[in-house]
Amino acid sequence: MKKIKYLLIGVISFFALYSNVSASSSISMTKSSSSVTAGNSVTITLTINATSPLFSIEGTMKCSGAGTSASLNLNWDDMSNSIKSKSYSLKVTPTSAGTITCSTNGARATDMASSSWQNLSASTSVSVAAKPVNNTQKPTNSGTVTPKSSINYLKSLEIEGKEISPKFNKETSEYSVELEAGTTSINVKATAEHNKAKVTGTGTINVSEGVNNIKVVVTAENGSKRTYTISATVKEKDPIVVNVGDKKYTVIRKKEQLPDISVLYTPSTIIINDEEIPVYVGDVTGYTLVGLKDEEGIINLFTYDEENKTYNLYKEFKFLPITFYPIEIDEKLIPDNYKKSKIVINEVELTCYKMSENDRFVLFYGVNIETNNEGFYIYDTNENTLQRYNDKIFDAVNEEIFILRSIVVGLFSIVVVVVVASAIQGTENKFKERLLIKKEKNSKEKKEKSKLDNKEIENKKAAKLLEKDLKRKEKRKKEKKKSKKNFLENTNVIDITDINIKK
Repeated sequence: MKKIKYLLIGVISFFALYSNVSASSSISMTKSSSSVTAGNSVTITLTINATSPLFSIEGTMKCSGAGTSASLNLNWDDMSNSIKSKSYSLKVTPTSAGTITCSTNGARATDMASSSWQNLSASTSVSVAAKPVNNTQKPTNSGTVTPKSSINYLKSLEIEGKEISPKFNKETSEYSVELEAGTTSINVKATAEHNKAKVTGTGTINVSEGVNNIKVVVTAENGSKRTYTISATVKEKDPIVVNVGDKKYTVIRKKEQLPDISVLYTPSTIIINDEEIPVYVGDVTGYTLVGLKDEEGIINLFTYDEENKTYNLYKEFKFLPITFYPIEIDEKLIPDNYKKSKIVINEVELTCYKMSENDRFVLFYGVNIETNNEGFYIYDTNENTLQRYNDKIFDAVNEEIFILRSIVVGLFSIVVVVVVASAIQGTENKFKERLLIKKEKNSKEKKEKSKLDNKEIENKKAAKLLEKDLKRKEKRKKEKKKSKKNFLENTNVIDITDINIKK
């Protein structure tokens, strides 16, 4: 009974894992105005609707062009099972004529009726006209008005004593420069291409540790503007350097530089190298997450073991209905029949365990961040769903599957034997039939030949009899002729031709 119970639980879990309800989310992007004048703001609104309560949203919305560059993080989770619509607003202010283009990137959502993520996409644009300038010019003696210049390019841009990247080009609007630790100010120099254009944002600019965005604005004679941005990064003073594997990282010491994390973590601080460091602490797991920056400037979260002073890369994945942190384990703990492999999810390569290379279902080892349950989980690569792996249930199911498979193989073998035997019997019957037909044919041919032979014998006999008869007749003819001759020889015959009859 216990075995049957395990089997039923396994089958129910199996079908629950395979169930699929089509997603029913939609997205729309609207704007407060289809056209604005440079200097005036416009609001972009993104709305995601679903027929069932929304569960989770991911992605970003970005607007750029006409001197604007803004983005909005769409990441959102809700467990209330009551919200069917979610809206986001992004306000941008263009500084020059052109077009503002807004679009989503990597946007996707899932609701309570869905079993997988639904990719969403939306975009819109806003036309930006140049800011009107009052024309106070007096007409010349000729009666014509000289049009004002619209040239708003820079002729040169530099930071005194430093080299910006990339090399200056009037068409390139974004640059970067790295400054030594302790730098508090820089001297920005710029020259307008047109002698009547004005430049602002130059001269001595105060900077602080981290990234400083410096904007240099060129205003043409007619009022149109163009903005050049320099990202000046001041290096950390006495950075805390740590080694993870064979790579070097620096510890993030500013809270605002930490990557976003799920609502299951709370901001906190710890002491590393006698300095207070901002961290996240798991409400359920108790994990301490520290931000580390690699040599390329990429920041990721790492779990920190305060006792052993060790770090491990932390990647959180949203699988329906679980938030999961995968952990790599010793190969001795891998379940029987499974082999270590790799799989890519959200552009991240993860360690997994497969029975065969093309398996739809793979095993992960890790922690359910929402419950702190650590162990093996089975992942459906098609549906992006995850559930706890129970080796007893799956072993029972596998055992039943093995028995059923054995029965099927046995029945198939019997069918094959019957088919082969029937084929052999059929072949033998056909052979006997052909042999009988051949025998009958030979017998018939023999009979026909026998008839022909008998007829030939009869014909030969008839020919011989005819020949004998002809010989007998010829003999009689000769005998008659001879008899006649003898008769004439023995009889006096008067030749009347020699007698003269006298009158």
